[in-house]
Amino acid sequence: MKHLLIWLAACLSQLALTGGELPEQLLPRDCVAVLAAPDVPRLQAGLEKLPWWRAWMDPSMASVRTNFQHELDASAGRPSGGSFSATWKQIVQYPTGPAALALIQNGWLSNTATPPALLFLCDVGWNRNPISTNLQAYFRRQAQAGIKVRPLKIHDHDFTAINLPVQALPEPVRRFLNVTPRLEVVPDGTNAPPTNSIIEMEWFVGQSDSMFLAGTDVGTLDNALGRLTNAPTPFLAENPLFQTAQAPSLSNALAYLWIDPHIFWDLLPPAVGATNAPPNSADTNPPPGILSVLKGAGVEGIQQARLTLEDRPRGLMLQSWLGLPAASRQGIFKILPGESLELDPPPFIPAEAQAFRRWRLDGSKAWIDLEKWIGEASPQTLSVVNFLIQSVNDVEKASAPGFDVRRQLMGNLGNDVLTYTKAAAAASNAPAPASLLILGVTNSEQVAASAKPVLLLLNPQAGVAESRDFLSNRIITVPFPTAPLPGVEIASPDSRLHFVAMTGYVAFSEDAPLLEEFIRNMPTEGKALKDTPGLNEAKAAVTPPGSTMFAWENDRETLRESYAAWKLGTDSLPTGNLTGAFLGLIGMSLPEDTARKWLDPALAPPFEQVERHFHISVSGAGADAHGFWHRIFLPTPPPASTVHPPDK
Repeated sequence: MKHLLIWLAACLSQLALTGGELPEQLLPRDCVAVLAAPDVPRLQAGLEKLPWWRAWMDPSMASVRTNFQHELDASAGRPSGGSFSATWKQIVQYPTGPAALALIQNGWLSNTATPPALLFLCDVGWNRNPISTNLQAYFRRQAQAGIKVRPLKIHDHDFTAINLPVQALPEPVRRFLNVTPRLEVVPDGTNAPPTNSIIEMEWFVGQSDSMFLAGTDVGTLDNALGRLTNAPTPFLAENPLFQTAQAPSLSNALAYLWIDPHIFWDLLPPAVGATNAPPNSADTNPPPGILSVLKGAGVEGIQQARLTLEDRPRGLMLQSWLGLPAASRQGIFKILPGESLELDPPPFIPAEAQAFRRWRLDGSKAWIDLEKWIGEASPQTLSVVNFLIQSVNDVEKASAPGFDVRRQLMGNLGNDVLTYTKAAAAASNAPAPASLLILGVTNSEQVAASAKPVLLLLNPQAGVAESRDFLSNRIITVPFPTAPLPGVEIASPDSRLHFVAMTGYVAFSEDAPLLEEFIRNMPTEGKALKDTPGLNEAKAAVTPPGSTMFAWENDRETLRESYAAWKLGTDSLPTGNLTGAFLGLIGMSLPEDTARKWLDPALAPPFEQVERHFHISVSGAGADAHGFWHRIFLPTPPPASTVHPPDK
């Protein structure tokens, strides 16, 4: 019963387009969300550039692939004994034309009892006959198993309606589509608990020449068939909101996701999620609910969102964009933009760094905007913040009468936030890799002095701070705060946080040797990350004018440890590093023992045999008058002959 949905997912994951109408010319105008691809041969070629795909297809991974294919065919259906008379490999080769999965409004606003419609379509070209044969055989077997199957006509085309139990859908999807299973009391006079009476969701499946269609609403399918026969029905490409996102961002994409978020906010009654107070609560000033917080953060102002995958001459580009005009920004979106300033790694970032990030955020201005947002979203929370700040001031003023946290800490924050990680020293107790957070400031001594009491206050069992001199610099050590700092790893609850004030910067790390290395590197310009070959070219691809953030990562080295953990069975599944991540990419969530059965690490080769497929990745972010963007670029690795093992 679930295999039809698996088949639909397989088609979408292999979207193969060879021409004809574009998806936006086949989908209705009232689409709320669309996942589509304009040209699947290009998509397939582009996906073959993905590091994970190249490593997966490496000859040394043949045993892992064979085992995975066996488990997949056993689950999704196979010629002998399966529910669908085709192997997974055959299924994903069926599509040869336009393909898309869309969520359609379908009168959702005017009548909220009517769920939105789902529509899937793809051109299967010369495969239409074997698909028809396999589908008819599948429907016959389901009918014999007691599933409701019936023929019908839609727009003079033969379709089949099949009732699929909603248990085949994830719970969030069931709730979203208003098909949550009913609960009925067992009518036997006992005190037995309620049992699930599964509500079935009817799908309509059919073909129009080479176009395969499946959907949850007859009217939506009828309109789609009308567009296929050139009937004058409105289509998505005519939607003015979609048009603003279409060119040039979507026209050259291998695949794209487009979302119109307005309908989701319009559907919510004003009182929904307004507070977290329980019903009939006597609290006259309850804490705000999540929806109120999101609206206060400015999320409601987002006009549209898009995500595109593009094939570039030197690698793959993943771009996301939020349409949010500058005049409409509030809350967190007034804080995020930052400033368009220098984003290169400073000379003190070492060449051995495994990852680096630089964000030109104006800290002082961001704090003012953050306090305003907190005050509007939750006055109670702002009262707590003010109380904590005043508590620090009261304690410190006993020894420093002019002490003021806002002036000495928040007021001295500059417009530079940097982080980098590298392998921890052998004698270090920090997690590997160790990380460093560096804040640009105007008065580093004042920031360090005021940060100490604040950090002590953030850990109820903090105790006292310690300090020591290192190369004429004072390193301060405090128990790690219970609320971790961004960009700084924490290994255990009793970890210690070290920080130091340097000219123009204050640096924080859990790893004392890494902080000492930073102090040594500050006055010199030795072997630095900024001199890494290819870094400038990759950076240019993700930091156009207006960029305020840049990040770089050596994927080969950061993955090396994750791969070893997978091989040893010490990573956490299914949300862990490799197995869970891979299965998540193809929409699967399996128990840990099952996941390891599908992707058996015992069959995998040493990392050295596949490391040549991994290289670096870079990302950048910024904003303009129309919205926010974020880019991730995966450059093609250099030839294997130029790859050198890391220094040991």
